[in-house]
Amino acid sequence: MKQRQMFTLFTIILCFAITECKKKKCNYQILSSEIEFPTKELSKFKKQVEHLVSMLVQKMRDLSKIEDPEIDVNFIRTGSSYEGLKVKPDVELDFMVPIYPAKGCKLKYASQTPDQLSAPGMYGFIDLSEDGFQCWNKLAVQGKGSSLSSTFVKNGQLSAKSVREWFQSLADKAANNLRSTIKAGIKFSQQGPARTLKVTLEDGQNISVDLVPAIPLDKIYLVPKEYNGATGQAVRYTDVIWRLSFSMQEKSFVSSLTLPPNSCHLKALQILKYTKEQYRKKSSPPHWATVLETYHLKTSWLHLLQEKTSDAWEASLLRDRVLDLIDYLIQSVENGVLHHFFIGNKKNFSMSHPQMLEDAEMNANLLDGVKPSTLKMIHQQLKQIKGNMDTIVTDFVALKHKN
Repeated sequence: MKQRQMFTLFTIILCFAITECKKKKCNYQILSSEIEFPTKELSKFKKQVEHLVSMLVQKMRDLSKIEDPEIDVNFIRTGSSYEGLKVKPDVELDFMVPIYPAKGCKLKYASQTPDQLSAPGMYGFIDLSEDGFQCWNKLAVQGKGSSLSSTFVKNGQLSAKSVREWFQSLADKAANNLRSTIKAGIKFSQQGPARTLKVTLEDGQNISVDLVPAIPLDKIYLVPKEYNGATGQAVRYTDVIWRLSFSMQEKSFVSSLTLPPNSCHLKALQILKYTKEQYRKKSSPPHWATVLETYHLKTSWLHLLQEKTSDAWEASLLRDRVLDLIDYLIQSVENGVLHHFFIGNKKNFSMSHPQMLEDAEMNANLLDGVKPSTLKMIHQQLKQIKGNMDTIVTDFVALKHKN
């Protein structure tokens, strides 16, 4: 009799545990469906904005001078909205606009300054080779290019600051020129290397559009993002430092994966991105939500995608993968090292990997420049987040349903 009672009690506890486990998993699925944009809705915004961007970039090209870098009207769609990673509520679309300074003249990537100072992690320089100097001078003589004393070149290197300012000014002129011919409201602001276009559609929907000038060089793009990291290294060369963009390689890697139907890989990152954003909005946001950028989260996710087998991304394992992603960040912060997914990662050298990175034997730690004391606080905060993630997700779901 006693054994039967014990067995019944055990069965009740087991059933309760299974129910709670299913409820936890279910909440992750519910939250995922609540925060991701419906494909149809996002496609509508994309279509409207892409038409506007096409007009704007064409007008920039029309307004540019003969000595200016050449603008390619075939802009490149990048960012979370084009990677299936966008989360509500804000609508944000990102585009790279390829530009060609002195088209036809040879440009060369350099990881060091002329006096052998190394560029920080994800950054580098654009040199004009000897042939490039001669080519640029020839264009200037022919009236088809600017002289080497122009603001686009500084000590034999292409100035990221000058290109950024030129692009911003030209985008403003193009927008002002188009105001009378388009129905949407448009207003520019500056965000890092991007000229952010605030678009208000006829139905009142606000959309942020980032336009980033990008120079194609050996399979990657270099963008004029200002370097705001640790001092030292090549810090006095900030005007000519360019950031390496691997957005195309990232998309190629993810699309090359063989994943199960209804894979949870996108949802796992979306949930952590959403969590970070909600904590960042708090009156006193924790360090993990302010110091860690979305790119830290995405880089950890890419590493996890490479490490895990295909069946690890089954839809039913969403909760496990979210916790794994947080755990990867915890370990990285504890060690003070989060390796860039492409720079220095020889596993990826076969994936349209730029030869220049192999030649330079570069490495990049995305946590360089973060103080040890800050890393310690972030480590503690992330451990708390992981321990309370089920409750956090449940609260998010309840709040969504309440609203």
